[in-house]
Amino acid sequence: MFKYLIAVISLWSGSVYAQTAQLSMFAATPTHTGAYISNNTASLYDVKWKFKTDGKVFSSPAVYNNVLYVGSEDHNLYAIDKVTGNLLWKFHTGGVVHSSPAVYKNVAYFGSFDGFYYAVNATTGKLKWKFKTGGEKKAGAKGLWTMKPADRYMDDLFDFFQSSPVIGIDNHDPIVYFGSSDGNLYALHALTGKKKWAFKTNGLIHTSPALYNGNVYFGSWDTFLYAVDAQTGGLKWKFETGKQPVYHLLEGIEASPT
Repeated sequence: MFKYLIAVISLWSGSVYAQTAQLSMFAATPTHTGAYISNNTASLYDVKWKFKTDGKVFSSPAVYNNVLYVGSEDHNLYAIDKVTGNLLWKFHTGGVVHSSPAVYKNVAYFGSFDGFYYAVNATTGKLKWKFKTGGEKKAGAKGLWTMKPADRYMDDLFDFFQSSPVIGIDNHDPIVYFGSSDGNLYALHALTGKKKWAFKTNGLIHTSPALYNGNVYFGSWDTFLYAVDAQTGGLKWKFETGKQPVYHLLEGIEASPT
């Protein structure tokens, strides 16, 4: 991936979903439709600005109140003026930020490979709270892809995703949902960072959960796609996908459901 963020004029023209709903997140909506509200655009135009970070960018930007929020492998979350491309602030963490931020009512939520999920003021970049998980890591195995030596553990170089948070409302209380490499899907009270519930799987969770009709949908590296009650964290159902029993790779679910 790239160290530069490139803003194309037509991509940012008009209002996006977040600016009318006080909410911006990965794939546009809690159901991950990927559809944004914007003005009609006939064609793409020239580059308007570019912004350089000091690391690769796997995080997808969220746009809220004319500010673009995005993470980088240089351990920072950036707030960038959507019109000019100028830096407004950056928030430093102890690990790479592959998580795509979600912004709700002037608070930006995101995760870092330092094992924390953060809530920061979207205007000032000041920390509101942080929540410690069991830690983040990449998937891997000994003798990965049958490479030699067979007894050496190797990280999966294609596992560079991190679960991005999604915001839902439970009895007028905003809840932030996200997965972790510790195998849990977490539901936290968005205003305080206090844990509401956690649902344990048997694998890393690098997918970004989707919300629909009171359920949270997400995949795990244990090969299952899960549907969990968004209010209680109780299992509704799970669906098993394919296994790769020798190296346990090409079986974890990284794609985010919609």
